Amino acid sequence: MTEHWALLAYRVPREPSTPRITIWRRLRKLGVLRIGDGIVALPADPETVEALEWIAEAVTEADGDAWVFNAKGSRAQDDEMRSHYDDELQHDVDGLIAHVNATDSVTARQLSNWGRRYRDLQRRDRFGTGCTEPLRRLLEARAAQVTEVRP
Repeated sequence: MTEHWALLAYRVPREPSTPRITIWRRLRKLGVLRIGDGIVALPADPETVEALEWIAEAVTEADGDAWVFNAKGSRAQDDEMRSHYDDELQHDVDGLIAHVNATDSVTARQLSNWGRRYRDLQRRDRFGTGCTEPLRRLLEARAAQVTEVRP
């Protein structure tokens, strides 16, 4: 069975750059799959469609243009999109694991930030790959090593 994908096609003016950067950061946090210039996709469900609609509204408020679409491709297209989506998620999980492993002394604040990033990544695992499980175990182990920095 092929998946439905929510697509956002958008164009944001280059200047001022702040809205464009803010929009891209929001899209990145959602874990969008970049299809082309100004076209991103997420597996379609009510949460992702709503998130893309909110971003589309931010684009229009920044004097840009945005459209949200629901799309369904062929089985081969779906497999390719899903594979790219999962690869991007795995890349981001691996990056956070490397960052956590490279940190010698762990503070409660760092652990909290890593926990927030872990939860964001876990929400992005829309196909249930379980790729965030090693990160969860690592963060649990690092929680036992927390050192408080006193002012």
